[in-house]
Amino acid sequence: TLVADPMEPHYGGRYVLQVGGDRFAETVIGDTVGICRWSTPGRAVQLNVAGGVISRFNLTTEHNSLEVSDFTAAAPVDIHWGGVHTVRTGVWHTSSHLGDDLIARLGVKPIRRSGDSLRALYSWTRHKDLRLYGGGGFIFNIQGMRGRTTLQAGGEWYGPRVLKGAAQVFAAHDLQLFQRVQWTPSYNARTGLRFGDSKRIAAARVFLEYFSGHQYFLQFMEMRENRWTLGINFEVGNPTR
Repeated sequence: TLVADPMEPHYGGRYVLQVGGDRFAETVIGDTVGICRWSTPGRAVQLNVAGGVISRFNLTTEHNSLEVSDFTAAAPVDIHWGGVHTVRTGVWHTSSHLGDDLIARLGVKPIRRSGDSLRALYSWTRHKDLRLYGGGGFIFNIQGMRGRTTLQAGGEWYGPRVLKGAAQVFAAHDLQLFQRVQWTPSYNARTGLRFGDSKRIAAARVFLEYFSGHQYFLQFMEMRENRWTLGINFEVGNPTR
């Protein structure tokens, strides 16, 4: 899981305040689940399935109207070696749909936007307190968009434990560049506290976030956005940290 990637499947919600714009709420429902794993000393390969939906609601409208929803399904494979190296690669599908509330309010005509892509991401982890990653993807089946190539890089850091050991400080940064918007960068920075239980059954992150760039919803990809976010997300089923 990439902590600062806003489109990564997980469970959570965010309160979004655009700089000079409207107020929104975003809900994210999704997960990545391991299906099978092959391992030898120092090496492992795991097949996963992943999927989810992220939706945005406009809190400045009378009925908090649904603006857009993006759906994702994926079959990533993780390759681990040496205790610090990981490559995640596989096929991803993403489709974006305008909300009925937005269509009724503005009278806009929906555009079908979706893509099937091959992605690969390499990450290097040091003692579980620092992770750096980089990679990209190519959309081989595209609808309603131009520009097939994407690039991504970022880093995550885990600091000291606080609140009598109940929480751990973290900070994460994610940078993405999309050919579909002429390689204009989208940058996301997130920092906060991660709360976990001793039995590793569940964990939660409370965070403050800043985003600048083209919107990550495919229906709104032409629009640039600068915004602050307060959010929470949850990890269930044996969190990795």
